[in-house]
This record gives sequence, structure tokens and C-alpha cells, in this order.
Amino acid sequence: MKKILISILLTLIIVNIFSVSYAQNRETEIAIGTKFMPSTTYILGVSVAQLLSKYGENMSTFVSSYATDGVFPHEFTAGKLQLAIGASPTSIQGALSLGQYEGKTPAPMKIITTGPLWIQGLVTRADAKINTPADLKGKNWLGIRKGSALVNQMCEAILYAYNLNKDDVRILEYSTTTELLDGLKSGRAAAGSFPYTTGTPWVEELAVMDMLKLVSDTPEGLERILEAYPFFSKVVLPANSYRGQDEDVVTFGSYVTIDVHSDLTDDLVYKITSILYDNFEEWAKSHDQVSDFVLPQAIDPVRIILPVHDGAIKYYKENGYWTKEHEEKQQTLLEEYQKCR
Repeated sequence: MKKILISILLTLIIVNIFSVSYAQNRETEIAIGTKFMPSTTYILGVSVAQLLSKYGENMSTFVSSYATDGVFPHEFTAGKLQLAIGASPTSIQGALSLGQYEGKTPAPMKIITTGPLWIQGLVTRADAKINTPADLKGKNWLGIRKGSALVNQMCEAILYAYNLNKDDVRILEYSTTTELLDGLKSGRAAAGSFPYTTGTPWVEELAVMDMLKLVSDTPEGLERILEAYPFFSKVVLPANSYRGQDEDVVTFGSYVTIDVHSDLTDDLVYKITSILYDNFEEWAKSHDQVSDFVLPQAIDPVRIILPVHDGAIKYYKENGYWTKEHEEKQQTLLEEYQKCR
């Protein structure tokens, strides 16, 4: 009997050692959400995945692309995403159960950092005689993209700010940026809406053809947009960013964000943050817009729109980027974040 007990005990010890060893060596899988191929966010997501796979010990990453980032909050809630290249309006509304997410479980999302600022003001034909968004009255406007809550909110914001309604403007729906571009080039529409930044291909094509006009908001209109849609930000596109653009464009926009599941451990998020920023020069070679994730700009308190994960904060503190101003903003955001939970 004694020999049997000793044998059982030794077996249990061996199994336990094997289990601990397996747990220590098995890979941590990280699913990274991006928008459709070959969008900029998809390219950014692939660059993050490659970096984490290269430098993350026992870290396995893969990219899941979606038609729109509007599904990210649902995928975080379902546990299907651990990371995402998102946009500040979607991230804020999903995490706080606002807008299209009202009444739904708040998504377990926090942020690691922020990147490029995407412009969301009007893009029009040069011959459309649209000087402010108020001049949309009586025009055809490609203002709704199928499946995109963000583009639809851009449309709603402009209508609200300039006291327009759907009887004043003929609002057309489109499915792809190719369809949007073709509609503007052919003259089927006088204006279109889709986020853009410097060097955006479909905007560049209009500029090269001398068909482009980028429209600024009026000060009053912009104030109304930012008050009613606080997840948008004021943006200025410098003059000469595009051919024929002789003046600054002052309008509204939003930030690209690197979102993370709030339940990931501090150690794992610290590891992710350190891999991205300790190898930033290598990361920046993957795409021009990675440069917009540079520190300390990327975590300027103005840009922080959701609580930053504690694991990322640990990295920022160790490297001297986390200040009293950051901490004050973090606490304000945490209070709002916790109210929804």
C-alpha cells in the first residue's frame, strides 16, 4: 500500500511539473482587429502583429479584418479580440455604451496609445460652388457608407451643425471608396464624406485631376459639432497638403487608437507597449503613418479619450512620459468609465 501511495504521489508531482512547464511555455494568442484590406488600419495592424511576433516571447499574433471598426466593441465583449487598430469615436461609444451601442454591455476596452488624426470634413468637386457645408443645400452628397457608423455620424454632425435636413440635401449611399471617387469624378455627386489624411489615394486622385476642393467648417458650425459630438476633435490640415489647396482646412476629425482588452494582465500590456516603443524605429519603417504614434505626442492628454491600460502606464512612467496632467486626465476618464459598469 505504501508503495502504491508513493507511486501515486510521484505521478502527481510529475504531472504538476509538466502542467506548470506547459503553462509557462504555451503561446499567448493575440487577435488584432483592423478594418478591411488594404486599408491603412489593416497595414498598421499587420505591422503591430509582425513586431509582437518577432519580439514577444511565447506571443502568437494574427490579424482579423472587418468591413468596419464598428464591430470591434462587440468582438471585444465576446472575447474575440485582444487588440485593435480603432478610431476614437467608435472606441469611446463602445466602451461607454453610447450612440449605436446604447443599451448594450459596455465593451471591455482601454487604450495603449494613439496615432494619426483622420480628417472628417467635406470633400467636394472644385466646380460644385460649396464654400461651407451650408452650401450642400440642393446638392447630391455621398454622405452615407453602408455599414459605417462613423461615416453616418459624420453626416449627422454636418446636418445638425448647419440646420440642414434630408429634404434639403439628396444624401446618397455608397459601399466603397472606389464608388465614392467615381461618383465625384463623374459629377453624380457634388460632395462626399469619408475620413482622409495627407496622402490619401482617392483624395490625391481628385487633386491631380484639378477636381478637388476641401471644405472648412465655419467657426459656429464647428463649435456645434464638437459640443454635440465630443468624440470628434478640431483639426487643421495645413495649406498645400494637396495640390490646389491654397489655404488651411479647419474642420473636425478623430484619432486612430490602439485599443486593448481591459482584462489583459498588466504584465502582458506592458510587454506589448515596450515592444512597440523600444523598437519604434523599426516599426516606423513599415508605414509612414506609424510616425504619428511617436512619444510623447501619442499620449498627449488631449488625445487620451479613454482610460489608458495600467500596463501601458507602467511603461510610460518608467520612461518619464507620464505626468501629473496625464494622471489627472486618467482619473477623470476612469470615473466616467466606471459609471457604465
